[in-house]
Amino acid sequence: MPTPFPTLSLALVTIGLSATAAHGEVTKAKALAFAKELEGAIAAKKGHAKLRAVVDMTALRERGKRGVKGTKEQSATFDRSLQGADLSQVLLRTDSSFHLVGFPKDSPPRLLFRRVHRRNLALSYVELFLEEKGGELRVVDAAITGARLSGQLRRQYQALVGGGGMSKAFFRVVDQFRERKFKEVLADWKNLTAKERTMEDLMFLRANSLAQVEPYDHAAHEAALKAVIDAHPKSLGAFVAEVELRAGRDDVAATLAAIDRLDKLVGDPYLDMRRSLVHQEAGDMTRAVASMKRALERDPRLRIEDEPAATGPVSDPVDAALIYIGVMGGATDPSQLDRIMDWKAFHAELGVTTPSVKAMSVADFARAFKANMSQRPKRLDAAGLEKLRPSIRVKVEGDLALVSAPVFRVPLRFRKVGQGWVFQSK
Repeated sequence: MPTPFPTLSLALVTIGLSATAAHGEVTKAKALAFAKELEGAIAAKKGHAKLRAVVDMTALRERGKRGVKGTKEQSATFDRSLQGADLSQVLLRTDSSFHLVGFPKDSPPRLLFRRVHRRNLALSYVELFLEEKGGELRVVDAAITGARLSGQLRRQYQALVGGGGMSKAFFRVVDQFRERKFKEVLADWKNLTAKERTMEDLMFLRANSLAQVEPYDHAAHEAALKAVIDAHPKSLGAFVAEVELRAGRDDVAATLAAIDRLDKLVGDPYLDMRRSLVHQEAGDMTRAVASMKRALERDPRLRIEDEPAATGPVSDPVDAALIYIGVMGGATDPSQLDRIMDWKAFHAELGVTTPSVKAMSVADFARAFKANMSQRPKRLDAAGLEKLRPSIRVKVEGDLALVSAPVFRVPLRFRKVGQGWVFQSK
C-alpha cells in the first residue's frame, strides 16, 4: 500500500555529462529563466532531454565522494558504476505533474519544483541546486522532498570503500528496505549506532517500514513522524509526510495546521488548493471557495487549462448521476460537470449564504469549483464507476428525477432542462 512518508532511494538508470568551467553567480533572474526553459521543455514532451543536457553528473559524483576516503582505484570504480546514469528518470515522473514553486532566498542557490501524483495526489518536491559554469547554469545536485541525491551517492561510495565509518547494520538496513523486507528493517533497527538512528534518511526508512508492517497503527505512525521532526525540525520530508499522513482524516484543525507548517517552509500556492479541499470535505463551502480563490490569486497557473469540451446535454438521469459520482470519486474529468450543472443557478444558490461566492463571477465560480474537484483523491476508476450502474434506481416525478443507489446517503436530485438532466443541490 502507498505510504505518506517519502521514500529516499536512488534509482539512477542512464546519463553522463561533465563541466569544469569556472563558477559564476547564480542570480534569481538567471535561475527563473532557467526554470522557464525547463518547464517549456517539459510541456513540449522534451523534459528528460533538457535535464540530460543541464545536469553535471561529474559534479554530482564528486559531491557524493566528498568527505569519504577511498583509493584512486575505488574512486574510478565508483565513477564507472555511474556512467550512463540518467538523473532525469529520477526527477521527472510520467505519473506526476512538475511545476515551479520558486527560487528560495536561503543558500545554496536552487529552484524548488512541486510534483503531484495525477491519481492519488501524493505530494513531493524537487530541488535543483545550481552553479554557473562557462556562462551557463548547470544542475550540480538535486533533492527529492529534502533528500539530497549526493548524500545517497555518498552512502553507495561508503559501502564501496568498506563502510566509511558506517556500521554493518546500516548497510543491511538499506539493503533490506530496497528488497522490501520491512520486518527485517524494524528488527535490525536496534543494531544501528545511536548516530545512525538519528539520520533523517534512515528514520524515514523505519517510518516507511512501519507503515507497511502496521498500516493501521496510526499512533505508531504519528510517533515515528514526531521522532523525525524532533530530530530534524526543518525537514521538508517530515512536513510533507505530516500533510499526507493527516489527509483523509476527520481532524480538520490538525490537517490545516500541518498544511500551514509546510506552507511556511515552501510558500507554495498549491497548498491553498489543499486547504480548499479540506474545507470542502468538512462542508465549509465559504472557506473552501475563499481558499481556492486565494490559490488562483497567488498563482493563476493553477487554473484548469485545456479543458475538454463538454459533449452536450445528458439525456439519461443515470448517466448524469454517474458523471456526478465520477467527478466526486476522481474517475471523471471535472470538465464533464458542464454537462449536468446549471452554473448560474448553483452560483446564485450558494451566493445567498456565502459572500465570497457571491463576489465571484459565474465563470470564475465554475472554474474554481472544477479546479477544486480536480484535487480530490481518486477513490474510483472508470471500471469501478461503471459497476455502480446496475444498482442505480431512478424515480421520475414530472421534471424531477430522484436517483438512488446503495452507495448514496440520500438520493441525488436532477431537474429536466431542455434535452438534458441538470443536478439540483436541494
